[in-house]
Amino acid sequence: MKMPYLCIAMIVVATACASASEKTAPAPAPAAKDSTAAIDSNDVFSDPRIQAMPAFGYKMIKAAIDTINDTIHEEESTGLNDSAYNALTLDQKFAYNLMHPEFYAQNCSIMPEHTDSVNKDTKEGEHIYAYLPQYFDLLEWSDRQEEFFKDNKDSVAVLIRNIIARQNRVSNDLKWVIDEANITSLIPTLMDTYKQQPGPKDHYILTLLMRLMEQNKYPEFMQSASYKKLFANGANTGSAYLAYNQANEDLIFQRATRFYNSSK
Repeated sequence: MKMPYLCIAMIVVATACASASEKTAPAPAPAAKDSTAAIDSNDVFSDPRIQAMPAFGYKMIKAAIDTINDTIHEEESTGLNDSAYNALTLDQKFAYNLMHPEFYAQNCSIMPEHTDSVNKDTKEGEHIYAYLPQYFDLLEWSDRQEEFFKDNKDSVAVLIRNIIARQNRVSNDLKWVIDEANITSLIPTLMDTYKQQPGPKDHYILTLLMRLMEQNKYPEFMQSASYKKLFANGANTGSAYLAYNQANEDLIFQRATRFYNSSK
């Protein structure tokens, strides 16, 4: 997802932003016999870049990524060659894409940090931001990775739904996939997960619901005061937010429910 970023720093490079294939020759995937072997979930979640990685050939994918990382400089990112990438199953491509964004945005900058205050009684944040928090630093999914999520939207939705059911939360990487692929079919899952959370609520689920309505130009939302404050008239700076309160939460749920029902 290419989001509007505030330019806070410029990385000095010899060339302009280029695709991964223009920087470094893609690395082939190493041969492995355990491409479908189940592994201990603790091993999966030890990688901080994947908070919700299914065990689809994890060892093989991790080994391939390690090979890629050994062949590039710190300021570059690249990916598997087309033959190796295309040989992955759908599940494995999903996992690989979560683990390894292939594009390094050299001349781009990150969004401003969200500095949300916390209610001392509820322990919840007091803001509902317009955009999701930065997750990949200066890395982004390559064109083929974005196309994978969009072209396989229904299958990706099933994988995400299963992960959310297992974790009872929506990790940031999955939020970004839902946003990038515009997976509106997961709106009921997002709302149910939010309501079932036992501790402080994840207000970025509310952010994601608004993002889906904004992407799809849902008329009720586009005409609302919330849209005008968050997205219209140059408000999309990455730090725009609504105050969190029960009325705003209820309104977002009501609009998202009507949007979902109208788009089925």
